Amino acid sequence: MACYSWQGINLQGDIIKGVTVAPDVGELDKLLFGREIALLHSKKISIRAMRSLKIDDIGQWAGQMAQLVKAGLRVDQSIAILAMQVTDKKKLWFLDSLLTQVLQGSSLHEALAKHSRLIDPMMISFITIGHESGDMASGLTYMADFIDQKSQTTRWIKSAIMTPMITFLFFITACIGIFVFLVPMFGALFVSLNQPMPTTTAVLVWMSDYLRSGAWMIPLIVSASVVFLLYFWAKKSYAAQLDKKILYIPVIGSILAQQKIVHIWFSIGLLLDKGLTQLQALQLCTRVEKNQFIAAQLDYISRLVEQGTRLSVAIQSVPFFNNPTVRGLIKVGEESGQLGQMILKGADIHRQKGTAVLTRITRLLGPILMLLMGILVTFLTVSVYVPLLNVAQAL
Repeated sequence: MACYSWQGINLQGDIIKGVTVAPDVGELDKLLFGREIALLHSKKISIRAMRSLKIDDIGQWAGQMAQLVKAGLRVDQSIAILAMQVTDKKKLWFLDSLLTQVLQGSSLHEALAKHSRLIDPMMISFITIGHESGDMASGLTYMADFIDQKSQTTRWIKSAIMTPMITFLFFITACIGIFVFLVPMFGALFVSLNQPMPTTTAVLVWMSDYLRSGAWMIPLIVSASVVFLLYFWAKKSYAAQLDKKILYIPVIGSILAQQKIVHIWFSIGLLLDKGLTQLQALQLCTRVEKNQFIAAQLDYISRLVEQGTRLSVAIQSVPFFNNPTVRGLIKVGEESGQLGQMILKGADIHRQKGTAVLTRITRLLGPILMLLMGILVTFLTVSVYVPLLNVAQAL
């Protein structure tokens, strides 16, 4: 199969552009003719590049689709209208592939399932529910909200770690500059003066020579290969235990855990608002959860709820999800009939908690890196400059 960027004309005389996957140009022509479009010209492009569509673009599409469907347009008509308004080839490829599948008789959630690399199974579930309930506009709206929440979480993590990352890169660059350019100059100076180097200076020169020789890459590659193989083996044989250990890694694990909890509670809240029962929402989240430790915890809660236990009581026996404030909100939601909204508020509490943790970490990381830089400069001064001054005084 090949990917073609094409331009054609429909029966109304409108110029249509798109990106379509087809075996060859002849099949592309037949495919477009079936959509009442005459092919004017086409160009073969890389299909791999088309698959890098951003999740925010999917969310924007879902929101726009919801408005068009709510206005009374069919799904295929809505997709066709949106396709006429975009010029980006990646978006055209996505929309055209959806339109082709829908025109061939697939439902929208079946067409979206063909893009499993781009679209989370939870997103497809909202469309499936909308299709089965006859309220596709609502399903698309929930999908857009879900993607927006997921994007917001990703954005605040990226923005929070940006400053520490810049500081860390500056620290690494400074270290490389010192060992690759500065230390060799001092080593050559000691040699030219025919003076013995102090032990600390000799260690610095040795580290500089080792770094510049590239020999450090061999143990690095070997170590990375061993770690990768061990991880792959552990992931295959002890997936649940490994997933649990990742979540309990100091600092990093806490951030990942909060992100997962926010994602799960937000998903459950939206699903309950859409009309699913507690058990259905929990089982769906269990099926799509990739972390096997969390999936096992959700499955345990699901079995308790299936036996008649209230959700607020069920999560009390699962430490990973047992947050007293969230548990209280769930209890209020159970009694008031607003469980979905209360769970969404609980998700927001976890999001705020994750933000606070990440903020504390980023505030500490910058000063720690600067302290390390100060220690490195001090060590360099004591190891190089002081011996040089002593040699100069002796001469």
